[in-house]
Amino acid sequence: MSIIYRPTGRAGEYSEYAVNLSGGCDHLCAYYFSPLARHVDRKAFYAAGATPYQDVLKKLAADCRRLQGTITTPIMLSFTEKITT
Repeated sequence: MSIIYRPTGRAGEYSEYAVNLSGGCDHLCAYYFSPLARHVDRKAFYAAGATPYQDVLKKLAADCRRLQGTITTPIMLSFTEKITT
């Protein structure tokens, strides 16, 4: 399974490729867009906390090896798409 992906929707306007290393967040920023983008209650989103995806660094390293030389644009970090592991 790839951890580096092509964002869909409006997120694709900002970057051709993206990667999320974890799900959720526990910083409680009032302006954070992710709960709204995911259509979840803000309090529930923050209560779940930040959780690193399983084997995320191993998957990221494998993707980097596989994609080496094919991506010429920056890879955006921490988009809101859910990555299933």
